[in-house]
Amino acid sequence: MINIWLLSAAILAFVACLLHLFAGGKVAARPLLADEKFNHIAKYTLWYAWHIVTLMLLGISVMLLIAAFIPQQIALAIAAVLLVASVFLLSLAMIIKFRLKFLQFPQWLLFLPVLGLGIIGLL
Repeated sequence: MINIWLLSAAILAFVACLLHLFAGGKVAARPLLADEKFNHIAKYTLWYAWHIVTLMLLGISVMLLIAAFIPQQIALAIAAVLLVASVFLLSLAMIIKFRLKFLQFPQWLLFLPVLGLGIIGLL
């Protein structure tokens, strides 16, 4: 039987991956690379980290997808939900620490529904 909650979380995680890849690339990654004054080591380290996030989002969506169809692979869903929870909490911590407005740093909005659906799917 398909776990519709985990499947929904997987789909949303994949949508987040696509948003990160395309919208994030346009808004954050391209301007970063175009900045001639930014230290090149820091610039390429951030570019590398940006790609790691893309791969992590893709991996989370695959983990949730597998667990949605194969109940014996529930450990993948647990790991994915823990990763999403960690990133969600990091987003909130950044907002608080740097006194950002919630919509100035909207990454948490991508992770909250994935987290909620993932948790429901694990219950």
